[in-house]
Amino acid sequence: MDDYRARFYENYEDHKEWEFGKPEADGEYYVEEWARIGLSGKQKIIEIGFGSGGFLVWAKAAGHEVVGTEVNPGLVKEAKKRELNALESKDLSVFLIPTAINKTYDLIMAFDVLEHLFPDEISTIFQQAASLLKDGGKFYARFPNAQSPFSLQLQNADVTHVTSLTTTKLLQVATKYGFELEFVGNAARPKHFGRKPAWQRKILFLCRDLFEIIIGNLYFGGAVPLDPNLSVVLVKRKSAQ
Repeated sequence: MDDYRARFYENYEDHKEWEFGKPEADGEYYVEEWARIGLSGKQKIIEIGFGSGGFLVWAKAAGHEVVGTEVNPGLVKEAKKRELNALESKDLSVFLIPTAINKTYDLIMAFDVLEHLFPDEISTIFQQAASLLKDGGKFYARFPNAQSPFSLQLQNADVTHVTSLTTTKLLQVATKYGFELEFVGNAARPKHFGRKPAWQRKILFLCRDLFEIIIGNLYFGGAVPLDPNLSVVLVKRKSAQ
């Protein structure tokens, strides 16, 4: 990892105030996103940049075979303390690791990772993903929604965010390596999380949906996702290289 990034990723977990191993929204977030991914049964998963380790904990508890990669050695050490399968990556865009060679995975997860990479590095990510995923395997990504003005707080809150992403920009890279879009939409909206009661959160989300319909039809001919975070599920075509 270059010196510029190394400086800003030092003690990154303290800056983010992470509670290591705590599943996001107490796991409700992952349940909702898992339904969108559309896989059933136990899966073989790679998580790129596992960060606070919440998904690793959740996926292991659900019985999946999951390995996480991370450039922060402190986070890798913390994960191993909790008996999670975690490996240190020396570069943000390189996650091909010795234990992954000659294995075929069902799913690759990337929560809040791609916005930290430059376009050529995102290309490297998908090149590796194509070599590791089985035909029909899936790639899930969450990132700040650059097609929405409401993502600016997230995108600009971190100096390590170097690329603004939309669905079309991501597909411009991913399709070169045999990926097709299966789902795109607002990131999951847990209703039983935070200070507001579930009924209030449901009303807020309904208002967002109505706003998207109005704005989308006024400017784009149809509803568009405008939440701060976007979720995308891509599928590897058969015989992708």
